[in-house]
Amino acid sequence: MAGFFTRPELEDRQFKQLSGSTLTLSGETNFVGVLKSKGVEIDATITTGTSIGDVLSWDGSRIILSPSTGGGGGQEYTGGTPSNITVGGMPAGTTLTGRTLSSIIEEILITTLNPTIVAPSNSFVENVANTHEVGTIIPSITFTSGFNQESITPLYDNTGTQIAPTVPRSGPASSYNYTGAQIAGVADPSAVKVATNYKMLLNANQWSSAVNYDASPYTAYDSSGGLYASALPAGTTGAQTVTLTGRYLRFYGASAITPVNSAQVRALPQSEYQTANVNTFILNTGSVLTKFVVALPPSRTINTAYDLDALNAPMPYAFIGTITVNDGGGLGDPHSYNLYELVIGAPYSSNHRHQITTA
Repeated sequence: MAGFFTRPELEDRQFKQLSGSTLTLSGETNFVGVLKSKGVEIDATITTGTSIGDVLSWDGSRIILSPSTGGGGGQEYTGGTPSNITVGGMPAGTTLTGRTLSSIIEEILITTLNPTIVAPSNSFVENVANTHEVGTIIPSITFTSGFNQESITPLYDNTGTQIAPTVPRSGPASSYNYTGAQIAGVADPSAVKVATNYKMLLNANQWSSAVNYDASPYTAYDSSGGLYASALPAGTTGAQTVTLTGRYLRFYGASAITPVNSAQVRALPQSEYQTANVNTFILNTGSVLTKFVVALPPSRTINTAYDLDALNAPMPYAFIGTITVNDGGGLGDPHSYNLYELVIGAPYSSNHRHQITTA
């Protein structure tokens, strides 16, 4: 007798299995409808996005398949890689409730890195000594402007991928803005300027340079792809200044004569720049002459004078009048200097040091 296939129609009926018996289902059993256990729905549907380590969990109304929030041994990490900080990147007080294990581990091991940005900078230098006598004619002064585009390190794109170890922060220099005698000008194309036959003025003689630069094509992102700094537009650096200082010289030392003109003053054996109203200096007497002369720049006077080699005995330098002294190495403009003199009866047996302070 041939076999036959039956498909019983099960309506809303309750079936009771005999106590102590076993119901064995072989093959694959699919529940197309709703599967319940003691009235609780069980939904283990496999959908896109599930992964190894997902578990059945209670959502308040049914049992569903979802990512694990626990620390089960089979849970697979699916966050960012590789780690980029020493373990311990999560700050105290971070909320953990309701988060997946994967997100917690990722926050511990993966932090957002910001690029290092250095703003463009400039320099400005000259090629002569910083201090000169007032009235000195300097044949040539070369001024050189420098520019550094500086950097973004490293460069990430908007996906957080590093695409270059470093790139310039700004575009290249386009022109220069200068101030100061003989070189003043805006948007000058030259990085090198020269002043010729410049006459040194008293105190500060200043020149400055600022650099105009082009826009940068590089936007700075962080390692998560977030915007960190917009591309730098065209701009101008701050001004850099160089200063040459003009000073009067003071002249002093042992002398066979009392000077009566500029050349004789400038021929005294010692000279120094008068850098402030109050200066202290040492006049060396030697052991030959008995006259000691001090010629001080305009408005400067002797306040005190002591012999360091005679128990700091006061030295009575006398003001004997003013004398005209030409600046600029003796070839420049005339100035009225104050002339002081000390005469002793016989030469010192050895050099003495007269410590003189001006006012």
